[in-house]
Amino acid sequence: MTITLLSLKIEIKMLIFMLVVLLLTQPFASTSCNVEYCTECVPDYPDNCMICQDDYKLDAETGKCVPCPKGTWGPRCSTRKCWLTTRVNCLECSNTDRCWTCEDGYYVTWYGGCGACAEGTGGYECQDLICNGVALTNCKTCSTAVEGTCAVCKDSYKLAPENNKCEACPDGRIGPECISMKCLATTRDYCLECLSGTDRCSRCYDDFHPNELGKCVQCQGNTGGYNCEKTKCNGKISENCATCYSAEDAVLEPGACKVCRDGYYKESSNSIACTLCPDNRLSDGITCNAVLCSGTRYDNCQTCTEGEATCQLCLDGYGPNETGSCTPCPDGRGGPNCVGTKCTADQMALVDDCRFCRDDGACVQCATGFKLDNKECVPINGCQSPNCRSCTVTDGTETCKRCQKGYYVVSGRCVRCVGNCLDCKGVGVCVACEDGYTLTADVCVLSSPDVDVGSCNISNCVACLTNNQDVCATCSSGYLWNANERACVVACPDTNCIDCNQSTGECSACAVGYGMQEALCYPCTVSNCSSCAFRKDSISGESAEVCIRCSFGELTIDGQCKAIVRMSKKTAFVSSVGVVVLVLLVCIGVGLFFVFHRKPTQQLGVTPETRLMDSQQNIDPVFFDNSPECVEH
Repeated sequence: MTITLLSLKIEIKMLIFMLVVLLLTQPFASTSCNVEYCTECVPDYPDNCMICQDDYKLDAETGKCVPCPKGTWGPRCSTRKCWLTTRVNCLECSNTDRCWTCEDGYYVTWYGGCGACAEGTGGYECQDLICNGVALTNCKTCSTAVEGTCAVCKDSYKLAPENNKCEACPDGRIGPECISMKCLATTRDYCLECLSGTDRCSRCYDDFHPNELGKCVQCQGNTGGYNCEKTKCNGKISENCATCYSAEDAVLEPGACKVCRDGYYKESSNSIACTLCPDNRLSDGITCNAVLCSGTRYDNCQTCTEGEATCQLCLDGYGPNETGSCTPCPDGRGGPNCVGTKCTADQMALVDDCRFCRDDGACVQCATGFKLDNKECVPINGCQSPNCRSCTVTDGTETCKRCQKGYYVVSGRCVRCVGNCLDCKGVGVCVACEDGYTLTADVCVLSSPDVDVGSCNISNCVACLTNNQDVCATCSSGYLWNANERACVVACPDTNCIDCNQSTGECSACAVGYGMQEALCYPCTVSNCSSCAFRKDSISGESAEVCIRCSFGELTIDGQCKAIVRMSKKTAFVSSVGVVVLVLLVCIGVGLFFVFHRKPTQQLGVTPETRLMDSQQNIDPVFFDNSPECVEH
């Protein structure tokens, strides 16, 4: 019994021993290696070595552990003899016993050895900053917003936005983020360009300007941009702004401009940037309600009197006085030149030249000199110029002063509004659009997803095609799209003009049915005339219309169009019958000639039979099948 228990104890001990040996000799999956001389592999990757045995180093290309080069030994072959001195973590010795280059993560000490980098640093000579385990070269401060990235680089380095790495400054730039440069021997911060041959800066960063000493100083107050020439409203650059809203002003958009510089206006009360006024318009800092008439400024004026220093057409709510200036309309009047009537405080009469109207705007009585006709007030005597509502006659010449809706005055006559515009105030200044169009910046833009407003790179273009940003759908006021030039060109002020000077707008060619007189296109009055001219009589000096090209089927004779005389169907039929009869008579005559010519020949005894025999005697022999014999035929 004792022997049995003893044997059992021995067997149990042997079993435990074998289990221990088995556990000790069984390699773990995460640390086992198939690479020779390797002590530690990448976890779960036995063919990828991380650390080799002492006196071996890892070959990066093959992934194998290879013997240390001659003269080196130890872990990673980092120990070498520099003359008689052993240097650990040294890559290269000097000509003495000192180490010249240490491994990454170490630096050369004062005594020539290699010391470990301080915590948070690494790389060559400890120049890298360790940010969340990532070594960043030439980085000064780690980013707290994005882990593993740099926030501030060392001096003479700056962050590259594309890869967030610290790159060396361009030639000539130094300092933090490369903000400085040397002007001769003097360092100038925030300087972009030095004054040649001096230590002064001539061009600074935005929001800085050079002072009298050539140093770049920060802009003061609400100024900013290049050389502090722009205005900053609430920290934002406001283009061409003179005065910003203060903190006490109630504006919806932070950074909105209050008053623009001269020549610019605000498109809305909350506009940040200011827009350039149209040609020949002047601004009061908010609107472009002024214009120069022969060198004299007139506020609240829309159109000047041609060749005179007076205003011809005032803006809504203003009318011309005896001096030609525009003054506010009297009570009860409104509209351009005060020709409109106020029915209520908020409702104007729907038609011009109305004296009394209902609250809904419908006119019930017209002003003196006008009568109510189909809900419109029309002149009692009437103007002869087409589409003219009000005119003057001087020396027998009628000059239109005001046109009907949908037309505007050009040199004393009415020209139709262009560009899907129902009503306009002048050249390219639309106030109402046709259905399907939206009023944008004084022009009518097609309301369609195929048209993209405000995203064009084409000059003077308001809206481009959505699928082709190189094609303008609607040009700015005063411009038209030229498909050949692929650009918005200056529009001819006269809608009946097909070609004009791009600088002056003076017409050089009129449309079909119009003729030119003093650079303006007038309709041809000669019947069936497609192109006419106005020529002055050398004696009387009066201008007379002369047609120079008529419609199809007409000829120009003495400046008039005359119909081409054409043969009637009846006349043409009679003429055709006559020709047929004449041809028949000629044929009969020829036939009689041959008949009389043949009779004498028959009387001499020549018959058809004899003529046939004579002709057969003159026929050459005919051979067939290459035979020399003649064959009857």
